[in-house]
Amino acid sequence: MSLEPLRHTGPAADRRAEAETADRRGEAETAGVASTVPAPMSAKAEPLARRAMTEEVALRPLPPAAEPPARRAMTEDVALRPLPPAAETLLSDLQASPRLVAHLRAVHDVACQLISWVERRHPAVAVDRDAVLFGAATHDIGKVLRPNELSGPGSAHEPAGYELLRARGVEERLARFARTHGSWTAEGIGLEDLLVSLADKVWKAKRVPDLEQLVTGRLAEVENLEAWEVFMALDDELDRIASGADARLAFQASYPVAG
Repeated sequence: MSLEPLRHTGPAADRRAEAETADRRGEAETAGVASTVPAPMSAKAEPLARRAMTEEVALRPLPPAAEPPARRAMTEDVALRPLPPAAETLLSDLQASPRLVAHLRAVHDVACQLISWVERRHPAVAVDRDAVLFGAATHDIGKVLRPNELSGPGSAHEPAGYELLRARGVEERLARFARTHGSWTAEGIGLEDLLVSLADKVWKAKRVPDLEQLVTGRLAEVENLEAWEVFMALDDELDRIASGADARLAFQASYPVAG
């Protein structure tokens, strides 16, 4: 007896076989069509740079742009008076060195202290306060044109600064300090010039006896006082101002020559 499975024959069996074949063919065709149909188009992707700005993640916003060093030297909250607005504008327009701005601010603050002392101690002495303060705030402005003198010796910045200020429309009574602050023994030097020169020395605790004697003589002459008496009071004031030199020097040194 044969062990092969019985095979159904006849019309009915043929129809079942054809149906099964058609079903298999339909499944294959359906699978083929599905594999060729593209996936639906997604929304246009957001640019990566834009998504980095807008993506909702736990990140702090970008900090504001840092203030330029020269501007910071004008505005830093330290125990130094701000520069006169006209001087700030000039220094900004000329793109002055941060170190130079810091130096001018320190000397200007000392000039404020000196002139306040003169007004308080010697009220009969006429002194042009605005000229002294502007002069102290711009006395080294010529170093914008002679940058080598920012970190080295030299006096070429003095006439250069005077000419620069005059070319910018600054009147003579205010511009002169740029050329006189290092020449206190020259002819025509006034008390205002001497006070700017003195501020430019004592800000760093440097004492210059001949300069101090000239200031003493001018004050004593106007009020008919003994020179020694005037000098004793001035000496005390200069000692007081000099005691703050370390802080002023540190402030100046905290700013770069270039920047």
